[in-house]
Amino acid sequence: MNNPIELVKNPDKTWTLYYFGQEVGYISKRPKMQGNYDTYRGVSVHGAIVWTGSLESARSALLAEYH
Repeated sequence: MNNPIELVKNPDKTWTLYYFGQEVGYISKRPKMQGNYDTYRGVSVHGAIVWTGSLESARSALLAEYH
């Protein structure tokens, strides 16, 4: 069985998240901010915006927003 969740890296260095072939949202890595840690911003196809500290967390947060 294939994994129903697919995270595809785009040429512009963002990611598109798919669930069973349907777009869930987009993730971009933000420049390091104060505290010297990475930040990821996810935007769902329904307009929700999530900020996380890892790509995996952004993926999970977008999936939680998908309905």
